[in-house]
Parts: sequence; C-alpha cells; structure tokens
Amino acid sequence: MRPRTVVFQNKIKASGINPLDSKIRVGQAAHAKRQVPAILGIDLAGVVEAAGSSVQKFKLDDEVYGMAGGIGEVQGSLAEYAACDADLLAKKPVNLTMEETAALPLIFITACRYFSRCCRC
Repeated sequence: MRPRTVVFQNKIKASGINPLDSKIRVGQAAHAKRQVPAILGIDLAGVVEAAGSSVQKFKLDDEVYGMAGGIGEVQGSLAEYAACDADLLAKKPVNLTMEETAALPLIFITACRYFSRCCRC
C-alpha cells in the first residue's frame, strides 16, 4: 500500500453519479479520457478499512467522503472497494447520511469554480 492511501474494502457505502461520469463513459470528456473497460465514478462515502503509513487524519472505521478518482488511470468509486489518495478525502459530517455526503465532492468543486470565475474571489 502506498503511504498516502486509504482503503475501502467492501465498505464503500455510497457513490455519486455525475454528468461528468456519463461524459467519461462515452469519451466526451477530453480532460478525463479512460481506457475501457474501466471502473468509473468520482465521488464516494465509506468507512476506512486500512490506511497507509503516512496517513494521520484517518483511522480504522472512520466515516469519510471525497473523491476516489475515476479519471486518468485511477479507478473510480462504482465498485465494492477502492484505494484513494488521503488528500482527496475528509471526515463525513455527522449530520449527513452516506448518500448525502457521496453527492457532495464534485458539486463542491463545480460551485467553487463558478464563484471563483464569477466573483473573482
């Protein structure tokens, strides 16, 4: 296992499906080309089963959410398990369900890009 990796084995509880996933699947996302067959899916929420030696912010059984990959050569979240970069994950808010948190990552990025372009923040 790589030092910055967090593993979800049979503990991915929810995955988000975004319009970008559909574009990647049919080859219409030039910035996110995939070799098929591939495991797609970007967003996920789950329970940490293992963490690499340099992962400090998560421990076994933590509920987390974030981005698994699903672009480039990184396998995605539409699977039973995933190995994710710890820097792309955060602890799940206690007041949200797994399904609600799995829907957030790409939405947050889209909103941030919009506000940075529109408001010049």
